[in-house]
Amino acid sequence: MNEGKKSGLWSNMRKRRKKGLPRKKPGQKGYPKTLDIGESALRNIIRSQILREAGEMFWGRDAVLMQLSKASNAIETALMDMEDAGCPGDSFAHSHLETSLDDLEKAGRLGDTGMVYDEIVKILHSAQTAARNCREIDRETAYRVARDIDTVEKEIAEWARSENSGIEF
Repeated sequence: MNEGKKSGLWSNMRKRRKKGLPRKKPGQKGYPKTLDIGESALRNIIRSQILREAGEMFWGRDAVLMQLSKASNAIETALMDMEDAGCPGDSFAHSHLETSLDDLEKAGRLGDTGMVYDEIVKILHSAQTAARNCREIDRETAYRVARDIDTVEKEIAEWARSENSGIEF
């Protein structure tokens, strides 16, 4: 393993299994106090749960606008994650994601719910590509940000195929 680097929870658990030791119990020295999943991941989990629950209460245009809000939040989160990773504000990926936010706002003004949905999917796909191709940050972070956007895109597509969406294909 890497010298000087602290081993993680799963690494420690695998070492104990390999030695044949039992799992640590709550309260025992060395038992993890919390799951350290990171603030942005926790924020995404909470936000997606709230949006998922709220999305079931809406129908038609209101439901599409709720999905638009979900897409907007995903892109804003991607922008914050990329800035945290050191992506400069004048980079192509950063400016493209900001343009995507403006495009989502314009899409919300379209009259037909099907057209709004189509625009959301196109914008998210474009934002995902821009995030993945960001040259200013490490590849792993760029791909993670792109996967986060892709996850939201898939959730919206799944919603659109459901009976609750009111969108006909």
